[in-house]
Amino acid sequence: MESLRKHAQKVQTVLANYNTHVRAFVRACPDRPPPPEMEYSQLLDLQSDDPFWNDGTFTNSHEPWAVDEKTQCGIRQLAYFNRAIEEERRLGWETRRAMRWAVNRHTQLKNMLQMATSVSHLPGENAPLPQVIQRMVDQSCLGTIQSVSNKLKLIKVVLHSAFIKHLDIQMAWHPQITDLLLKIPPQASDGEILQPWNNQLNFIYRFHRMGLLSGIPGDIREGVLAEENPIVESPGPINSANALATGQAQDEGGDEEEEEDEEDEVEENPDHEDLENDISMNLLMNLGPQTVV
Repeated sequence: MESLRKHAQKVQTVLANYNTHVRAFVRACPDRPPPPEMEYSQLLDLQSDDPFWNDGTFTNSHEPWAVDEKTQCGIRQLAYFNRAIEEERRLGWETRRAMRWAVNRHTQLKNMLQMATSVSHLPGENAPLPQVIQRMVDQSCLGTIQSVSNKLKLIKVVLHSAFIKHLDIQMAWHPQITDLLLKIPPQASDGEILQPWNNQLNFIYRFHRMGLLSGIPGDIREGVLAEENPIVESPGPINSANALATGQAQDEGGDEEEEEDEEDEVEENPDHEDLENDISMNLLMNLGPQTVV
């Protein structure tokens, strides 16, 4: 009691908070006996064995959930079930987010490639360029290249390389990601994600089977930059861990001996590779921070 008197102000604050909770308990559980409200003077008069000091008052230690093993097991199983539902919901968010990013990234890179290809045929070095292409042309990493046409060629190679990598990602994800989307609880926006995804995969599937998707950066075949045609059915999977790299090997199969000779003559320079990576990173920064590869 002497300790309580020394900390009277703090005790009164805690006591006021306690009384607030008691009144809330009475409103929430009118059919259960409430603990008593307490004034400061009453608190000082309480004996040490008073039920007020019993912190097990609301533990309900004799209820089934506290003593029955089957009840406890059922409570845990229900908690696991609710957690699984929450995990499934979160998995749906991540699946939709990943597919939406992939669709937008595909469209963005393809549009950029279309623009870079169209302006590369413009006559003269001073022809006006789209703003986004102009920003890439003006990058300091291209300062050593004087010709605008040569800059545009390099930009096309960088964009096409990023496009190839992105197509590989989409082929690696399909069809497992669409199967997953169909198994999780649906949302109203699923059609807005699934339809363009299937259109893009149909484009990849069709051009890959035709041998027109080259894995060589800058080797853009005719029709690759055309718009994807809407489809009704989902495209089938492409049985290859890296389909575009496989396509590249098929394209160059006839020149294997010639390439081997060239590889013997030319050694890879790691400095050149670092320079290429720096240029690619700087140019792709113009597409936004979330799209850098």
